[in-house]
Amino acid sequence: MHINDAFTLDFADAEAFEQHHYAFHVSDEEFDAIFARVKEAGIEYSSDPMHENKGQINHWNEGRGFYFYDSDGHNLELLTRA
Repeated sequence: MHINDAFTLDFADAEAFEQHHYAFHVSDEEFDAIFARVKEAGIEYSSDPMHENKGQINHWNEGRGFYFYDSDGHNLELLTRA
């Protein structure tokens, strides 16, 4: 998957993968666009990595962030911290 000129994700062809945590530092504009797509898709999100505060985002370190699981169970994090 080509994200932009500086970042790509290459996927392996396997039956199963270990679940991991991936964090992405994004701009405020990127955060807004991604967050809108997550909500539109009906993907459950949370403000914390343990997913105890569902339907909320965090404001840690004067930024914004949230967590959600992808279809393989990876815990994805988006954050805008400076």
